[in-house]
Amino acid sequence: MNRKQSLALSACVAAMFSVPAMAQFSTDGLFVVRLGDAASPVSGAAAQKVYLDEYTASTGAFVRSIGLDYTGSTAFTLSGTSNLDDGHLNLSTDGQSLVLGGYRANLGFNEPQKSSASDVPRVIATVNAAGTANTSLALNDAYNNVVIAAVISDGQHFWTGGAYSTTDNAASVNSGGLRYVEGPGSTTSTNISARTIKAGSNEPDSLRNIRFVGNEIYVNTPAQKSFVNRGVYAMSQTTPGGTQVATPVIVNHEGQNIDDAGNVDKSGQITGKWYPKTDAVFFDLDPTVPGYDVAYGTGGKEDYHKWSLVFNPSENQYEWIRNTQAFVGGQDSGLEINALDARLVDGTVELFATLDQGVLKLQDTAGYNAAMSSLFADPDIDTGAGFFFTAGSGTQFRGLALVPEPTMLALGLFGLMAIRRRRA
Repeated sequence: MNRKQSLALSACVAAMFSVPAMAQFSTDGLFVVRLGDAASPVSGAAAQKVYLDEYTASTGAFVRSIGLDYTGSTAFTLSGTSNLDDGHLNLSTDGQSLVLGGYRANLGFNEPQKSSASDVPRVIATVNAAGTANTSLALNDAYNNVVIAAVISDGQHFWTGGAYSTTDNAASVNSGGLRYVEGPGSTTSTNISARTIKAGSNEPDSLRNIRFVGNEIYVNTPAQKSFVNRGVYAMSQTTPGGTQVATPVIVNHEGQNIDDAGNVDKSGQITGKWYPKTDAVFFDLDPTVPGYDVAYGTGGKEDYHKWSLVFNPSENQYEWIRNTQAFVGGQDSGLEINALDARLVDGTVELFATLDQGVLKLQDTAGYNAAMSSLFADPDIDTGAGFFFTAGSGTQFRGLALVPEPTMLALGLFGLMAIRRRRA
């Protein structure tokens, strides 16, 4: 390389790094969806103000609050009813934005989820690391008269999950379930659910949170009518076209006396109630087991559980076995887990859960195929004891998401430059 070529390359590199870098999320961030504030406390089922509150995941220290518009053409609100299982929060797979679903309804609008999407569009909100919220994407054909529960994204396209609409009686009308949205300028979506036949009509699935696990979409369903059994399913199709197949991952055995290992339960107890039908996170903790081998899930209500993928020699296959089942505040306490997220820190799983009143945190050092080494502390909603941090008077928490910083690709860029030079 002569001096002129060297100067040209130096100028190119300098120009590349002189472009302002996109803001990056903290490596220790935990975002929580909050409803309401001191001026507008949560009340009833009306549309509520929505905030994304950031905390430090290691200490629970408050960092900042990002408010979303709650009136007009950019309004994004959620219902104040706490048992709707909406407001799930997910980080896009490119690590650049947080995404969630809600309603184009002004603050105070009564029960927005019960309106048609043509009257109250279902909104996909994105929030970047700089705290800039975009609520321009509104769907007029999704989740008629029912809840939009969750959104995931690869940074360009979106997938939404929610309930099925009992008003969609015609086979050609399916506004619920798992839906695909082409991009930021879309106003319509496409149903890609594994549709079921019920009472002679073609209906989509009823879903709560949805996630990318590897290159597959995993969905949580609370509805027996959707897949026969409640729990977690892997979906075969991520875009329109083809036949959607929902493969059971961790599911119950509705009405059957079968235990978590798939064996006949001699005690006669039906195990269908306590399964991860609201939310679940997956890890690969044992290199000898193929794929993801540990999961933490919740059925909503008070229950949460840990599962491991264990080889069953009698069946010559791997099966999900429940290692731990526990309850927040004790069974029938009335405390409901809204969402989960977890991360792996030096071999320890740190698990976070939101209740309306606050966030819980625990550390599980037990690893693969072992009962959890610790459980969530039973919280006291009057004093705040047992919570990692609380929501505050007149407010509620819904979804949450951990936000690791994306890996920079500078080395890849230099590698590409080198390849091009060798080919010149």
